Amino acid sequence: MCSSGQKESVIVRPDGNITIFGLCNHFPADMPNKLISITAADEYKYTITRINRILKKSMLLNMKILLCSCLCFCCTLGFSVYPPIMINKRTKHRIKNVLEEENERIYHHLGLHWGLIKRPFGPLPTVEYVLQIEFFNRPNIYAPD
Repeated sequence: MCSSGQKESVIVRPDGNITIFGLCNHFPADMPNKLISITAADEYKYTITRINRILKKSMLLNMKILLCSCLCFCCTLGFSVYPPIMINKRTKHRIKNVLEEENERIYHHLGLHWGLIKRPFGPLPTVEYVLQIEFFNRPNIYAPD
């Protein structure tokens, strides 16, 4: 707990085996302990499954294009890396849209907000994208004015 009474956010790190431009191909489906009494395990798993489905489709395509582009990198003066970067950008946008849909559907009613954030990773200047689940205080509608 933070000093202001606000709970610390939960970070869900990826556990996949392929990472391209900071975006990994899989997030774990097991729910963190901090969320056990707050949300249902089925809802959590449904959200993660939707995200993993998007990642699986885009990462397979991204890997194929990236492998082909590495072969002709010198011939195209580096422009062959542009399609994987755009696919990665589109994937991040699709994941953020799914998270906003899920936030509106269920998580904002529970006092949670999901987001995809960029964090530094390792000693080298690299980044990884993680899921951040923030807690916020819902207004108490039963309290007197």
